[in-house]
Amino acid sequence: MVESRKSEGMYAAPLEDTFNKVLSPLEDFIHRRTTGGLLLMAAAILALLAANSPWAEVYAHLLHLGGIRKVMPYFIVATLLWYALLQSGVHATLAGVLAAFTIPARPKYDAPLFSRRISHFLERFDHSHRADSNIMTNDELRTIVHSMEQDARRVGTPLQRMEHAWHLPVAFLIVPVFALCNAGIPLEIDQLGAVLRHPVTQGVMAGLVLGKFIGISGASWAALKLGIAQLPAGTHFKQIIGVSLLGGIGFTMAIFIAELGFGHEPEMLLMAKTGILAASVLAGVTGFAWLWLAAERKPG
Repeated sequence: MVESRKSEGMYAAPLEDTFNKVLSPLEDFIHRRTTGGLLLMAAAILALLAANSPWAEVYAHLLHLGGIRKVMPYFIVATLLWYALLQSGVHATLAGVLAAFTIPARPKYDAPLFSRRISHFLERFDHSHRADSNIMTNDELRTIVHSMEQDARRVGTPLQRMEHAWHLPVAFLIVPVFALCNAGIPLEIDQLGAVLRHPVTQGVMAGLVLGKFIGISGASWAALKLGIAQLPAGTHFKQIIGVSLLGGIGFTMAIFIAELGFGHEPEMLLMAKTGILAASVLAGVTGFAWLWLAAERKPG
């Protein structure tokens, strides 16, 4: 079994040295020749063949073993996986879950090594800019800045970089569009009582409000009693209770699950969505009220 190694604060993937011996000359060749377009097309064709071959699993696994820390290769593989699942009839959103498990969550450099390297680069930077402070004409200065930029990326993880890059488009575009397309339900006041008494509506509400409350607060209480966890400094268990109540606010994921469960039953889907919205309002109000009452207020 191939094992990873760590020395002097730097993590090295099992096959990283081998990959570097091959990729470094190739990378230099791409930078020095006008063949980037041809290489890109060839790589895309090979990726498609590999991802749809009997060795697709091995191909995806090699990305991590080879120490590949750029986000784009994982994004390409995830996109191909999404397409393959879509064509297979399996719900394609599973591709995102599976792809997330393959993206490295370990930094290349640990904090002490990063600190030493940056200190060294800063010393060189201070010495270099005295001769010529124009980075456009000072090659050494430009090289130092580039090295510092690369080190700053290596002290983080590809998983964090991808999460940071996708946060804005997901939070401000994808989720609102999803809500706009799926949260609209017809509300008839005279039928609201019957809808709220429907077993599906009540089941969804109970699952979100009571289920989240019992699950979060119960699991936290058990972990504290068993000694496998402790509350953060300045935190009280009554605050955990408030958070467990707020956990009942279900929206995008709850609606998504409802779409999967009742996609071919419009009436049941309507009841489920109504339960989700009602539970979210109830959980939000009760959670806020609990935390407001439980808050420690300073006198006067």
